[in-house]
Amino acid sequence: MFTESVFVLFDKAVIKSAGYFASYMIPPELTFGKGKRILDGYGGEGECGDMIDLHGQAGLPYVNRNVYTGSYQGMRYRLRKAVKEEDEKFLEAVVYPEPYGFEATAEEEKTFREFPFTQEGFEEAIAWLNEEYERQKERWEQAQRLQ
Repeated sequence: MFTESVFVLFDKAVIKSAGYFASYMIPPELTFGKGKRILDGYGGEGECGDMIDLHGQAGLPYVNRNVYTGSYQGMRYRLRKAVKEEDEKFLEAVVYPEPYGFEATAEEEKTFREFPFTQEGFEEAIAWLNEEYERQKERWEQAQRLQ
């Protein structure tokens, strides 16, 4: 999705993409004031829509009960709650190439990483997904071309 612009109006982000408008609730810490542009989901540099940003789509409460899967320009990813032997919860993040789903992709094609099962761990996992996309960008682009 190419996003033309994002503006904050009170506690909502209004997104204009391909001539259509959508409105999403955003957390107060991301509100910069009426009419201010957000460049990415975290207020950092970059064009909105150029990164994986699950705010408003999935969060820790969702992952606590479900497996979240998605894809971004040739890279598939999965987030899920996992439990170690000592009943310690952690967030498991996995990236792997398109076109196949998790079960049909060979284990050697997958990269796994564990994060604390906290909001901070969730945000670290999202940052890691974006880092893996950038680090292996050629791999993901090649996977996308094979489709």
